[in-house]
Amino acid sequence: MRKQTFPNFSSPNRSRNRIMQLFKDGILRRTSGYGESKYLNELCAKLNDAHGSKFLTQTNESSVVIINDKRKEVGRMQNRSLITTGLIYDELLQVNRGKQNYEDERNKFFTQDDTGNARWFNSDDYLPLLDLLWHMEEQKLGAIEIMGDTREDAPPTYYSSRYHDKCESLIKPLFEEGSQRCLDIGNEYLDIRAKINNGTVDFFGSRNPNSNLMDSFMQDHSWYNSDMKLLKSYLDYRKELLYDDKTGEYDKVVTDYLSWSEFLTDTIKLRALTQRQLSTAFLASAFGLSDVANEDLGVDLVTGTNYTYATWKTVAHSQFKRNQDWCVNELTFYKTEVLKLRSNLLEGSFNE
Repeated sequence: MRKQTFPNFSSPNRSRNRIMQLFKDGILRRTSGYGESKYLNELCAKLNDAHGSKFLTQTNESSVVIINDKRKEVGRMQNRSLITTGLIYDELLQVNRGKQNYEDERNKFFTQDDTGNARWFNSDDYLPLLDLLWHMEEQKLGAIEIMGDTREDAPPTYYSSRYHDKCESLIKPLFEEGSQRCLDIGNEYLDIRAKINNGTVDFFGSRNPNSNLMDSFMQDHSWYNSDMKLLKSYLDYRKELLYDDKTGEYDKVVTDYLSWSEFLTDTIKLRALTQRQLSTAFLASAFGLSDVANEDLGVDLVTGTNYTYATWKTVAHSQFKRNQDWCVNELTFYKTEVLKLRSNLLEGSFNE
């Protein structure tokens, strides 16, 4: 049986949780979302009784072994916690929307669900696990092991070809559009500044010099917009180059500096969003479950704005004023992916 080892990598999304946190609180359904409450699945009775409702061992050397097997098994052996993909898939598919305690949560679309930790199955933190499971499927691995004591940042790209390729197909055209838009706006702005100052740009001067040309340009642009974000950084960069430590004045003669296009290229490499920083909703658009439609999205990608626009598709509208419409969400996306993984595990096939 081929096995591959992975570190306990952190999530690049806002939670910054490490993947072992998911196995601690969210891989198995619990009666409550707080503390070490009982597991709901009868197969976890031995964890409830012998291990105090703890799947992970309480040592620094603990690890999780995921075995690619259609049988539903879970257990602990010394410092290792073991679980089969069959049980992982079944646990996720059993989750509905969690406990519906409020009026706007109770409607004809959803049945009551006693899963107390449902939020873990419906969060961005679950996506890294699916990425590993697809990687295991693609590489025909018998098992993967996540080492709890090996802490690293997540790689910028996904492990699985499935998510890596989908992200690239989404990002590349948007990235090119956003880069070109920032470049064009900067070129236009710098040309105007040069015309105002007899062919040269006074980088120590005001960003908005008093001029009809500049007034006309700023009618369509704003320094608060994301497409001007990197241009503002470039102006600050050029201004700092003028500072003379000896005189304390901004009067240094500078001959070695980056052009606007060079600065833009270098800065994008540092600031641009990576695959794993994109929202789950954004990735789901590649599978037809959400819509990405925003003219600033390409710019947000290259400037590193920490969100991506995507709207989950509406499945059905509620006729009750106090009830929400039924929209696709992270859990729906994860379930569609798990059904495909389970189909492969059972030697079946699926259509996208």
